[in-house]
Amino acid sequence: MIKAYADGKGTPPPTIEDYIAAGLASNITSEQVADLNEIVHGSPVEDVDTKDELQAFVENGSILFKKIIYGTVKTDTNKTWLDRNLGAETVCADENQTLGKSDKKCFGDYYQWGRGADGHEKFDSNISIILVSDLSKPGNMFIVLDKNNDWTDKDVKGTTRSSDWNNTKGTSVCPKGFRVPTYTELKTEVTKMKSKLEEKKEDPLYDGPKAIFWKDIATSDFKFAASGERMHDENSTMMGKFEDSNETNATKAGNDSWIHLWTVEPLQKYGKTKAKYLKVTQGLAIIEANSPLADARPIRCIKDK
Repeated sequence: MIKAYADGKGTPPPTIEDYIAAGLASNITSEQVADLNEIVHGSPVEDVDTKDELQAFVENGSILFKKIIYGTVKTDTNKTWLDRNLGAETVCADENQTLGKSDKKCFGDYYQWGRGADGHEKFDSNISIILVSDLSKPGNMFIVLDKNNDWTDKDVKGTTRSSDWNNTKGTSVCPKGFRVPTYTELKTEVTKMKSKLEEKKEDPLYDGPKAIFWKDIATSDFKFAASGERMHDENSTMMGKFEDSNETNATKAGNDSWIHLWTVEPLQKYGKTKAKYLKVTQGLAIIEANSPLADARPIRCIKDK
């Protein structure tokens, strides 16, 4: 029945009982069944026709969200995160992917702060100078050139958008049970990672370089991506373009040397609303930065407690 459902010939969706009868563990949940059915229905039969293939989804804590299958990772801080940035096709597998030298499949999408997955976040989304006037109908354009450095003229202090990104119901940018992290949560991960790598390099049996390099970061549980940012630029020279490049499409843009990740925290600075983000160098130097809300960066979701 499961193979027939994958074949797309009008077979009704398999039930929990169908999956258990196929040999899956009896602790499979109804929520996992719904995700499994969506995966099965959109997959070639040969990819979902064995018990091991289906069981791997259940055991790995995989999450289907907006047509992407995410894994989860529990780090040394005892926090659980998605295994990649939102929208990323893959986890960063090595130094070349971390830096985007081989491809940018692990970079993920670039969100203007507080926006949902409406299409603006894609690598090659078109730009517009018209501000969003209804937060519930933002359209799919990447907004540029606003003198207040925002993509909307609503929610001036960012409280509504911060609340939305803190939503754990699965109706905002993050999957159910997950949310956009705070600056402290991100900083703690980097600090722990740096400490662990330094401890490894101080081992008397270690004979490699003492400095931390991208190849070291690529071996961590968190799998950071040096994805940079997409600029809104109120002065027009870099509007809609990616940092350190002259491209509006990230797949063509040059390689950055910074990790950028949004936080859920807005702040007031010089009379304007900005938002905190984490900026990290190759050596894992941490910079607490703030940015116009109209700039765009990746998001890594954290499990809510």
